[in-house]
Amino acid sequence: MPDEWRDRLIVKSIRYPDDAVACLEAGADGIVISNNGGRQIDGAPASTDVLGEIRVAVGPAMEVIVDEGFRYGADIAKALGEGASGVMIGKPYAWGLACGGALSVRSAQDYFQDGLRSTMTLTGARDLAAFRAGGAAPDS
Repeated sequence: MPDEWRDRLIVKSIRYPDDAVACLEAGADGIVISNNGGRQIDGAPASTDVLGEIRVAVGPAMEVIVDEGFRYGADIAKALGEGASGVMIGKPYAWGLACGGALSVRSAQDYFQDGLRSTMTLTGARDLAAFRAGGAAPDS
C-alpha cells in the first residue's frame, strides 16, 4: 500500500475484529469502529460493545478510534479503558449547532469536558493515560 498512498490511512466503519486485522495487515495506520449510527444495518453491534475485542485483535500499535453513542464524559473514560486511542463525538455538537449556534456547541464541549473531569476526580485518575492503562475506568 505505501506505493499507492503516502499519507496516514484511517479506515472507518469497522465493526468486527477480522476486518480490523485485515486493515492492519493491509498497512492502515488506524481504524474507526462505527456502526454508522445503526441506520444501515439493524442489529449491528454497538461500537463500544466490540471495542475491547478489536483492540485485542490488532494489538497496541494501531490507532483505534471509536464512534457512536457518547453522551457523557464517563463514556469517554470507559472507551479509553477498553482500549480506544480516541473517540469521535458528532451528533451532540450538530444538535447544539442546530439549536443554538456556536454558543450551544461550546456548551456541549464543556458538558463532555466537565463530565470527563468529574470521572477523573471520582476514580483518582490524574490524566487520560490512567484510563488507557485500564486501571481507573468506571464500571458500566
